[in-house]
Amino acid sequence: MANKDNIHNTRKAQRATKPVVTTDWTSDKAMTPYYDHENKRYAVTVTLRYENAGQNFRRAYPDEFVAEGVNKILSFYNKTLVDGITPGSIASAMDFFVPERPRAKVRVSVGIPQDKFDNPNFLTDSVLSSAGSMKATEYLSINTFNLTQKMNGLSDILMEFHSQIKKIDGKVHGIDLKDEAENVSALVPVINNLIEANGYLYSEKRSDLFSLGVDSSYRPVYAQFNQGKDFNDLRVEFGKFQNSRIVKNSQSIYYMSKLDEIYGANKSVPPMNWEQFIRNFTIKEFRIELGSVRPYSAGRDDPNARQTEEMNRNSLKTATELKKEGWRLASAKRKADAIKIQSNLVSNVESGILDNLKSVENNLVGLE
Repeated sequence: MANKDNIHNTRKAQRATKPVVTTDWTSDKAMTPYYDHENKRYAVTVTLRYENAGQNFRRAYPDEFVAEGVNKILSFYNKTLVDGITPGSIASAMDFFVPERPRAKVRVSVGIPQDKFDNPNFLTDSVLSSAGSMKATEYLSINTFNLTQKMNGLSDILMEFHSQIKKIDGKVHGIDLKDEAENVSALVPVINNLIEANGYLYSEKRSDLFSLGVDSSYRPVYAQFNQGKDFNDLRVEFGKFQNSRIVKNSQSIYYMSKLDEIYGANKSVPPMNWEQFIRNFTIKEFRIELGSVRPYSAGRDDPNARQTEEMNRNSLKTATELKKEGWRLASAKRKADAIKIQSNLVSNVESGILDNLKSVENNLVGLE
């Protein structure tokens, strides 16, 4: 179990160490909460349902967009408002922005000043296990021993099934196992960051337990860590963990929860194939479309007509074609023979005429 002083020092260091590059608040990246170094505040960009902003924009809708921004920031950083504190009393909107794209909505930058964010009189850390356990529908316990090696092995299994799918006459819709393989390989570093952000040392040389409470969609609602004695809430940066791209893909969490089952099915005799894997271990909506012959009307779209056309371009000949070609070859031979015979006849005629002329010539000489 981590020393409480270490946890306190870790949180103090995190508050003291802030990003020095300020995010462009008008960009899509700013839709995820971040630390605004330039203005010394925790901020987020909120998209409203309006397409323009008049002169009274801030006065007309402040409660709406400030409250939405505060909720996003608190959820991301696992903070809770102290009783009696309202979103409008700790946060404000710095500016609004209307994108140039047609039909684009107004964006507003909402921020909580750092001095109020770190003040326990305004905000406190959320108690994840008590609140999250009410939302959790399943409890996952992950042993950290050799976890990276196991997840990399799972990634290899997914890539093998991906290769098998590429060879089939068909397609799988709704899930890409190549993307899933990349996600499961990146999951352990995200878990590591969460554990160490809370002052604990992540190690795969011993059997520590990383626990997740997940809802019916396998989205984490709380996290705990046990190094052999007690389970401790992982509150710091849990919102960051929860909203990371890898964790938001609930399929990765599901794969991790079924790690032993997947390995067992893959080593069974005979081992499971790609279709069995998808049907047994996929929580995403998917559809398997295998190749099949569909009815077509005759014409250009008829696959049989296209195949016949392709065969006609091929050097291979059908029996009918070979028969016709044989006839043409025979006809050509007969034609050549006829030409030869005719040539010989002409030659013979010419030879006979010459002989006759010669004979006449000799007779005339004798008369002389």
